[in-house]
Amino acid sequence: MIKRLGSLLVIAAFSLIAVPAASATPGKLCIPEKASAEVKSPNAEGNCAAKYTGYYVPTEAEEEVLQHLTYVAKGEFERPEIKISGVNVHLYSTTGGLGSLLIGETPVAKESESFFENSLVVGNSDYVKAGTGIVVFGKKNNVEYEGPSKEKPGYSDILGGENNRVRVNNTVIVGGLGNSNYFDEALFQNGEFADILGGQGNDTEGNFSTIIGGSDKNAQEEYEDSK
Repeated sequence: MIKRLGSLLVIAAFSLIAVPAASATPGKLCIPEKASAEVKSPNAEGNCAAKYTGYYVPTEAEEEVLQHLTYVAKGEFERPEIKISGVNVHLYSTTGGLGSLLIGETPVAKESESFFENSLVVGNSDYVKAGTGIVVFGKKNNVEYEGPSKEKPGYSDILGGENNRVRVNNTVIVGGLGNSNYFDEALFQNGEFADILGGQGNDTEGNFSTIIGGSDKNAQEEYEDSK
């Protein structure tokens, strides 16, 4: 069993142990159960001998990170927590497919591995297939781009609700049930920059269109405003 030491001071606590000079080197050390025994290095396989416990001594860079992390066995609601303090958390991608934060059980489609980046997904949505800079909240919502939006997917949001669907870029659905922004090939419109604010079963197909509340509405024309 390997335990991480938050500081080299923990090693110093073994004051009765004969500690070799090499023990301060970052890596794994084998600490004996017997106070008078010598601290050892692991074997070639990285394992400690019997009656020794493996401890990890962090590097200087790791120490810089660890000083901002605190493990609390009983935090809020008596649940274990890891607290981050004294720093900002900045997530971003420089190579593609990174920089996102997922909270909940929303799966990301395997084929989207290199296209899903710099996004926030909270809740238990159906899935997210691709996207850059997307935000998804709610239950059983999903994002799967169609038409021209598939070439460079992203910047669409679902903010709450259930069973809402986004199929095009630069659109927003706020709450509601079973609403969708999608691409209609027959209309030769991307359906981009369209918004749905609540309601149920509403669809936008026209660019720059808006639907506010109600049910089973369909905004097909550009700049159409359906209230």
